[in-house]
Amino acid sequence: MYNEEQTLRLLAEGNELAFNRIYARYSPVIYREAYRYLRSSDLAKDLVQEIFTTIWDKRHSFSGVRHFRNYVITMGKNLAYQYMVRLSKEFEAKKEMAYMLDSRDTTQEQVYPHKDLEVLLEKTIEMLPEQQRQVFRLAKGKGMKYEAIAELLQISPNTVRNHIVAANHFIKKHIQQTSFTVTTAVVAVIRLFN
Repeated sequence: MYNEEQTLRLLAEGNELAFNRIYARYSPVIYREAYRYLRSSDLAKDLVQEIFTTIWDKRHSFSGVRHFRNYVITMGKNLAYQYMVRLSKEFEAKKEMAYMLDSRDTTQEQVYPHKDLEVLLEKTIEMLPEQQRQVFRLAKGKGMKYEAIAELLQISPNTVRNHIVAANHFIKKHIQQTSFTVTTAVVAVIRLFN
């Protein structure tokens, strides 16, 4: 029998089995809600990962939550809304970038920043911790499933998920904080790594 109060108390103590129970119980629910809003399997999976990374990071604060199911569903809805706002902004940025790159009178000044962004992305990926970088390249570069990466590197799928979420967060934050002039091209390229 699943006892939520006890499971949340164990989670607060850092018990990974309790975390796995909560993940198994609520990830499908959150995924369905996220997919209903986002209409994208990949985005819904990313949202689930982000929520469960937050749950693990803030596990100490969940022992007193009475209606955890409602709590995580609300988290999912709020995050889905944030994703939709971001996606609409990125869509506009992509349209502008496509216009810039496809313009008939493209000049060297317009082409070089795009190449510089590719170099910046590669350098940023190189700054990740070794295992995180390896997981990121296997997932994003080679398209491997998290379970396959976990088996290959002999780590848990939760660890793979955590590495991907952390790498995405670091890459976005680093690119936004560089001395580069943030252009619509930067926003569009950042989207490639979601």
